[in-house]
Amino acid sequence: MQAALGPGMQTVRALGTPDKYHIFMDWGEGHTAVWLVGPAVAPGFRMILLVEKANLPLTIADSTGMFGEMLRAYCNLVETRQPVIPYGDMLEIVRVLDAARWSMERGGEKVRLGEI
Repeated sequence: MQAALGPGMQTVRALGTPDKYHIFMDWGEGHTAVWLVGPAVAPGFRMILLVEKANLPLTIADSTGMFGEMLRAYCNLVETRQPVIPYGDMLEIVRVLDAARWSMERGGEKVRLGEI
């Protein structure tokens, strides 16, 4: 989501069960994303960007190519010590995942990223 909408997420809310849940992410400037995750979710990657004048669907049915690219990027990081994305953006991703866990533990409470 961050790659598509950029950094700057402000709040996170997670609803569902540990097997299948939705993570609602809000950037506070009109951008909102919903991510369906969990072990009961079918593999693959699907995304629909809803923008002012169109809906832009994206489906990656074979996620092995995506993970191959991630592995190549990681190897490049190890070799060059140059991050693929800024460290602050990487930290935000970790904070979003932690906020989602925190929200689930509190019954779907909305969590501000600065609170955790």
